[in-house]
This record gives sequence, C-alpha cells and structure tokens, in this order.
Amino acid sequence: MGFFENNLVLVIFCIAVGMIMFFVRFKEYRQMKETINTALEGKHYEKYDYSKWVRILYVLFVLFGVVSIVYGVMHNDFETISMGAVLTLMFIGEHLIVGYRYTLYYSDTHFIAGGKLCRYKSVKDFEEMKYFKLAFVRAVTFNGDKIPMSR
Repeated sequence: MGFFENNLVLVIFCIAVGMIMFFVRFKEYRQMKETINTALEGKHYEKYDYSKWVRILYVLFVLFGVVSIVYGVMHNDFETISMGAVLTLMFIGEHLIVGYRYTLYYSDTHFIAGGKLCRYKSVKDFEEMKYFKLAFVRAVTFNGDKIPMSR
C-alpha cells in the first residue's frame, strides 16, 4: 500500500488549504482591528453589532468540521477527515473577522462599517444586495464606494 493509495495526500492537501484560508483571514483580522481601533481612537461612537446569528452559524460549521474529523478518524475515512479539516480551519478564520465585518459604529455625522468611515452626507443611495436582500443593503457613496451593512 503506497503513500498515494491511502489518501494521506488528500488530508495533507486539505489541511494546507485550510491553513492558508485561516492565515488569510487572520491577516485580514489584524488589518481590520488596526483600522477600526485607529478610527475609534479618541472619539465616541454608538455600536450596533449585527453579527450574532453569523457567529452562531460559524460556530455550528466549526463543530460540524470537528465532528467530521472525529467521525473520519473513527471510520478510517480520509475524505471526511479532509472535509472536516478544511471546514474547521476555514470557519475559525471567518469567526475571527465576523465581529469587525458585521459591526456598525455610528455618531451624529458619520458611521464606520466594515472598517470604512462614511459621512452621512456622502451617501448617495442604498442598493439591494443580490443574495442577501432581506438581511443587508449596500450604502453607495458619491465617490463610488459600496459599503455592505445591516438594514
């Protein structure tokens, strides 16, 4: 039985892909954290966090990934282990940034959403999002920025 026949390559590949996806989100997390902290420095904002349900969904995906890994190990199923590894690592990374991505900071003159500062006067229109019509809209500014935010 050779190395390629026992599907260890698939497991290693999926773990590598999962790690890459995690580190991309980790890097994004650090950048968003720095951007938000700089924007909030010395100013008073009200905070509206609309990440609760997304956080719950991501935790469920992480749990599903862990259960898949355990199931795969118990049944010697390398494909299930691989799928679980990718899901677990990917959604742990997504969970890191959800707090910054789905939080709105606002004051009397402007708001910060997704790390972008936007003055109320600069909002030209709101457009429906194609796939999340009931949950989110995009604030379209006069300079062309599109900022996704909760309704």
